Amino acid sequence: MTSETRYYEDVDVGDDIGPIERAIDHGQVVEFVKAWTNDTKPTRFNDPETAANEGLAGPIVPGMMTMAFISRLLTEWAPGVSLNTLDVVFRQLVLHDVVHTLSGIVTDKGMIEGRSEVQCDVFLADPEGTRLIIGKAILELPSREG
Repeated sequence: MTSETRYYEDVDVGDDIGPIERAIDHGQVVEFVKAWTNDTKPTRFNDPETAANEGLAGPIVPGMMTMAFISRLLTEWAPGVSLNTLDVVFRQLVLHDVVHTLSGIVTDKGMIEGRSEVQCDVFLADPEGTRLIIGKAILELPSREG
């Protein structure tokens, strides 16, 4: 997105964040689950058969991993930002190897106890535009005014 610092004064309510398109591939999920659990046993996250046995269309991306991708959307939009809060609702499952769209919109901003905070809504959508994950984030951006 950008490698330049995004300052609080440069952000307006209604500004778009992204969109960016990303596929979380099977190999990434396998490595994430291995690091997360320190185990390689088959689960609904890394094994098609186990996922099918649980009634799923395929292996799913762990919620913590999707949150990491949403966090990355925000930190790529505003390098050096402090992500103070990320609260999401998992509305539907996120499958491997599908190009998803991550996006957000600035919904509010203000000086809170001396901090330059920006609030935004964030989304992860499938190729049809269905929002699989929705959430809110509070970011602290640097200010030109100190």
